[in-house]
Order: sequence, then structure tokens, then C-alpha cells
Amino acid sequence: MKKLMVGVLAAILYVSGSVDAAMLMFKATAGSPIQIRCGDTDTAGDGTFAAAVTSLAYDISTADVINIHVYSDSTSSATVLIEEAPATGGPWGTVATITDPSSTAIGWSIPRANFVRIRISSYSSGNIHACIAAWTGSASKY
Repeated sequence: MKKLMVGVLAAILYVSGSVDAAMLMFKATAGSPIQIRCGDTDTAGDGTFAAAVTSLAYDISTADVINIHVYSDSTSSATVLIEEAPATGGPWGTVATITDPSSTAIGWSIPRANFVRIRISSYSSGNIHACIAAWTGSASKY
């Protein structure tokens, strides 16, 4: 029953396309994960992708449910890839391709892997953000 409830929650988040305030922003640079909630003020710009870059790899190896949302401040011209890999060094495979993200968040419930990252494969304009929520049972990992 518990797994069914988690699955239903993941399906609701996937279909809704709304940004969950409990989700954390992906970090657009190397280093440690940032603790900025999705939609909160990011004064340092750590969660803003404004060039063809690759995010930090996030360990999702113990997560049962993983949701990723991608959006921009307004309009954008970019190609965003959600990628997964068995190790931080790869090989990285593309799970989803998002072209020109808008201010309306697009959500994915992605398959379990060891690591996930966001890669901007081409960029022309816009401030792009990506958020992650991952759970093990009822405990939030991100």
C-alpha cells in the first residue's frame, strides 16, 4: 500500500507540472549541492543556467521516487537534457530533452539510477532553472 501511495504521488507531481516548494534547485556549477528551495530567491545565481553548462551530479542511488522540474524565468532559447549514469564519471544517457523551457514548469518522474544531472547542450538566451525532489520511503533525500 505504501508503494502504491508513493507511486500515486509521483504521478500527480508528474502530471501537474507545477514547481514543488519542497524541491531543491540543481546547482549550475561544481561543488556541493545547494539548499535553495525551488522558487526561492537565489541571490548568488547558483541555480541559474545561463550558458551551455553541466550541473553537479546528484546521487539518487537510494531514492525510490525521483522528480525533476525544468523552467525558465520567462522565455528561453536552449536545449536542456536530463541525464543519468551509473557513476559520476558516466557514461551519461539522456532521459529527457527539453527545448526552449518556459516559465511553466515541466515535470518528469525519472527512472532510478545512481546519478542524475542537468546539461544545457545548446544555449542562446534565458535564465533556466531545474529542481529535484527524491524520496526514500517517506524521507526526502533532496
